[in-house]
Amino acid sequence: MTRWLTLLVLVAFFSGCHEPVPPPPTGITKLPPSIKALAYSPDGRFLVSGNEDWTITVWDAHTQQQVKTLNQAQGTVTGIAFSPDGKWMATASRDLVALLWPVPAFDHPIELKGHTNGLTSIAFSPNGKWVAGASSDATVRIWDVAHPSRSKVLKGHEQEISGLAFSPDGTTLATAGKDNKLGVWRVADGALLSMVPYDDPVMAVAFSPDRKFLATANWDKTISLRDPDGKKLVRTLSGHTNWVLSLAFSPDGQTLASGSGDGTVRLWHLPDGVSSPPMAGQNQYVDAVTWSSDGKTLASGGGDGKVVVWDAATDKSLAILDPGPH
Repeated sequence: MTRWLTLLVLVAFFSGCHEPVPPPPTGITKLPPSIKALAYSPDGRFLVSGNEDWTITVWDAHTQQQVKTLNQAQGTVTGIAFSPDGKWMATASRDLVALLWPVPAFDHPIELKGHTNGLTSIAFSPNGKWVAGASSDATVRIWDVAHPSRSKVLKGHEQEISGLAFSPDGTTLATAGKDNKLGVWRVADGALLSMVPYDDPVMAVAFSPDRKFLATANWDKTISLRDPDGKKLVRTLSGHTNWVLSLAFSPDGQTLASGSGDGTVRLWHLPDGVSSPPMAGQNQYVDAVTWSSDGKTLASGGGDGKVVVWDAATDKSLAILDPGPH
């Protein structure tokens, strides 16, 4: 079974698309739809998961009960981001269109169009005026929230862009590429400031809130901590035993959470980069990690189709949430 699952992961990676997924061989139990994206709302009221079965699940973060299931996406949901004021939620999916949802209604989404292949990641600018979407078409689009039909395109990668992040001051945007490159762009005019080569694909990227670090999740099982311009490598974090797939800094910038193909979450304490023991609450790869705005809880999700909510102070699991069949 492990060999079959590994084959599926490699096929999905190099094809740049997660569906359709071929059926498992006879005698192998089909896994539940995986969790591909997670985000807490800024006020801590909602926890939202983006799912492989094209659905979006909205949870009450306090009661851990499902509030709503959104079915408007027409592909695997790969990214979720809230505006800083919490009035909007943006979602990315493999159906070429990003969606902008009013909060807390979560209805009548606005379509953000322009990509020619599936979206892989999405982010709001710190001032809430822009939404950036990364895609398998090797470009980034930045949409004007006030005028959603308007967007600008960033070109420079040669393969799928697997992740992106705005700097805390909103002046730059970092992109993680499966072309083995880290891109850093100036938001104002879309100029490419640097394209940093790696030996392997870059899977995710995140800025620390204090802008001391630009972190990348790497296919070679490591995490790179770089200066905010991306040009200087400050430290390499090693400990995962499989690909690093997801990253998120705590609100205070003192801890970096990572999710990996080894099925664990790790918390790295900065600036020394020492890791706590691996948090093993998921039975498959961990595609998404996210912090609550108060930094007290962390949520992770991945290939087992479950969302695990963690106590960040004790590294203990508080709850396991199951989106269930839709």
